[in-house]
Amino acid sequence: MELNPFTWKKLIHNATKLGELYLDYVDMSSIRESSLSMLKNLSSSLVSLSLSSTRLQGNLSSDILSLPTLRRLDLSSNDDLSGQLPKSNWSTPL
Repeated sequence: MELNPFTWKKLIHNATKLGELYLDYVDMSSIRESSLSMLKNLSSSLVSLSLSSTRLQGNLSSDILSLPTLRRLDLSSNDDLSGQLPKSNWSTPL
């Protein structure tokens, strides 16, 4: 299965009450860095986000780590994904 940029934008825009999002093994290689930044706009009720083996590329913003209710984040097996963890503000339940 492949997720294109148009569908990605619709998914993120409409995820207002989403608690869990699992897209493991979905081909997201066409999602570029500018679209990755939309992750920070996910629902404030999001508890679990799993994007393992999705072929994500680019630089992931550390803003995703500040989602207030996020407890689980899996970005494993995305060899072309980069970014840095923040040095402080680890008060989230992640």
